[in-house]
Amino acid sequence: MRHYQCTCGNVLFFDNSVCVQCKLQVGYDVASDQMIALDDAAPFRRCQNGLDYAVCNWVIPAAHDAKFCPSCRLNRTIPDVTSPANLEAWHKIEIAKRRVLYTMARLGLSPVSKEQDAVNGLAFHFLRPDPGALVLTGHDEGVITLSIDEAEGPEREKRRALLGEQYRTLIGHFRHEVAHFYWDRFFQGRADDDPLLEACREVFGDEREDYEAALQRHYTQGPVAAAPGTFITPYASVHPWEDWAETWAHYLHMLDGAETARSFGLNSDSVPIPFTPFPSETVTLPAQLIWPEGEKEEFLTLLDSWAKLAPAINEVVASLGHPTFYPFVFSDSIIRKFYFVHHMVNDFGGHSAGAAAHPPVQAAPEPMATAS
Repeated sequence: MRHYQCTCGNVLFFDNSVCVQCKLQVGYDVASDQMIALDDAAPFRRCQNGLDYAVCNWVIPAAHDAKFCPSCRLNRTIPDVTSPANLEAWHKIEIAKRRVLYTMARLGLSPVSKEQDAVNGLAFHFLRPDPGALVLTGHDEGVITLSIDEAEGPEREKRRALLGEQYRTLIGHFRHEVAHFYWDRFFQGRADDDPLLEACREVFGDEREDYEAALQRHYTQGPVAAAPGTFITPYASVHPWEDWAETWAHYLHMLDGAETARSFGLNSDSVPIPFTPFPSETVTLPAQLIWPEGEKEEFLTLLDSWAKLAPAINEVVASLGHPTFYPFVFSDSIIRKFYFVHHMVNDFGGHSAGAAAHPPVQAAPEPMATAS
């Protein structure tokens, strides 16, 4: 996540809709990865959700027929916006979602909507649970449902403590659920002897294991007993699908965290932490696939950078009295999984991880339903 610059020279952040210095109205254009000045001469206009509800700062080319930006077009159901609490929660949700979609665009993996592609598209339901309607956050055939209770800090913290999690955030939810969506895009429908699927099973395990039974076991008996360092989180031990999703989410945490640090001049080389780079031989991957030249070195550079930056940032937040910012440790097993995700991102996205590349903005407008 990088920062931008206003025409007056002031720094603009990704979520800005106005420059706090010169008061210029601005908006983000995902196609060019630029913050656009919305003056009278600008060939862009705000997303309708920005105009109506101030929950979106993305823009659309003025010549487009679409009412909504590429992020908001993925919404199938939004909360009842007549409720101030719902509107506030929805705003927080949209901020987290746009950051995840920014990363997917940079990786060349921008999803299309269900209206554009009913089979391979993506849609979001943002729902408020009530006593007669339980809302479970999750992914099902390209539809991601999120309980908007997760946007409320006390509720999210209560769930984090109840489940014994080290980390629970809105952006973490989105990265995890989007990982399930991309698992389907990458692997679903492949024959059992497909080299890519065989390689995935070698790294993460056999996804043909009964998922519902595995989930039930986890919530009744606790995480699977495993050697330390086998999984990035206890929840990753539930099933190979969850191991993939947790690994993917943390890979994006690492990728975006390192990019943001670089954007603000925080170079890991200047961090005075003695550190031995991860050896190349640590990353051993399935022999079924051809691993591109230079890909491993690119991945290890990212990994080494984050391994120095994370403890330094942990110390900054500790100085302010906050809990550990990133309390995770990488083992050889986890690094192997990270590298497999890195390869899949590069292979299917068509862009080296971290490269600034975006597909064209999609034009088709889409309806949104409003839920209570």
